[in-house]
Amino acid sequence: VLISSMNVLVTIPAMLLMDRAGRKVLQICGLGGMCLAYTVMTMSLLRGHHLVAVGAMFVLVVCYAFGPGCIAWFIVAELTPEHVR
Repeated sequence: VLISSMNVLVTIPAMLLMDRAGRKVLQICGLGGMCLAYTVMTMSLLRGHHLVAVGAMFVLVVCYAFGPGCIAWFIVAELTPEHVR
């Protein structure tokens, strides 16, 4: 429940920021943050630091909500012709 609510709370500012910052910038930042979070999560699990891995998982959800999670919905909506909607 905590992760899902955090995902929703982060998606709302990401939608508002998308028009100002641009989709490309948000996508690069989101995917870069996800890559970093996956790296931290992997290294911390290999070394037995499980709380760090949980923190990296939260960072991963935030980066996903700012990048690919938010942008994908707008791309699909823009590709659909208006008379079909």
